[in-house]
Amino acid sequence: MPVKHFPYALPTFGDTLFPSSVNPHADEVEDHARAWLESHQLLAEPRVRERFHKTRLGDSLGFCYPEASLEVLTCAGELLSWITVFDDTFAYVTASADVARAIPELIGAIEGAPAREETGFAAALGSSLASIRRTVDPVHADRIVQALRTDLLAQYWELGANRNAVSLDEYLAVRPRTVYATVLESFAEPAGNWHLTDRVRRLPDVHRVITAALNLLGMCNDLVSYPWEIAMGETELCSLVPLLMHDRGYGTADAFIEASRLCDQQARDAHDALARIESGDNPELHRFARTMRLLIGGISACENAATERFAL
Repeated sequence: MPVKHFPYALPTFGDTLFPSSVNPHADEVEDHARAWLESHQLLAEPRVRERFHKTRLGDSLGFCYPEASLEVLTCAGELLSWITVFDDTFAYVTASADVARAIPELIGAIEGAPAREETGFAAALGSSLASIRRTVDPVHADRIVQALRTDLLAQYWELGANRNAVSLDEYLAVRPRTVYATVLESFAEPAGNWHLTDRVRRLPDVHRVITAALNLLGMCNDLVSYPWEIAMGETELCSLVPLLMHDRGYGTADAFIEASRLCDQQARDAHDALARIESGDNPELHRFARTMRLLIGGISACENAATERFAL
């Protein structure tokens, strides 16, 4: 899906390998998420409210999980809206310890500790996780909670990585977690109504597909947000474009071309792995493959929504 009015090259895998569709409940989930955030007083700051409106979260989740039930998509909407507003409130603070100070109480909320206040981020997170546990299979809920714990703790890496350039290997190992890609991927399982054991997840082609989805979520986020970050003076050294400029001596345009090539290569690798999975006779893996095809197509489609969020 072409992105309008974007000044640099972007990946094309959505046009070629992974076409997208949208969930019919997207608008309803958007409205619910906004009301839910307001009930927890998380949209009181005008800047955060405006950014959330521009995010078009319902569209993004609708693209990523086009076949999810309303109940599962609503759970995803609550948690991902919480993540979005948390990020807008505490992120882009590369010289600040605010986010580091916030995380311990949030980890407590994940573990079931009561929030110190009735509203705010910890209370809202507890509410979201309780909804997830009431709605989805316990195994799915545990995987989502573990993904959130992993992604929150990855924020500590980002605070350090923004002071020093990192390698591409280190970027791929950690950066997707700092944009909560693990949480997004974890919702694919209840969205597609399948279960994979950890052993099956470690099978080479299954692992290859999941890793590609995580990498694409992180990389596409970095590409679309970069012009806005430059304009705001908030460039992150652990983001993909600055990494390539530093590591390989590229100018901005060439860094985008190379980053887009890397994204398209990830998508091709996932496409080939999915084809091999689909050639087998395991119906659970076939459901996995269908959901992941839709998720990766949704990642590409989300570029359009994200350009409005990061509009200058």
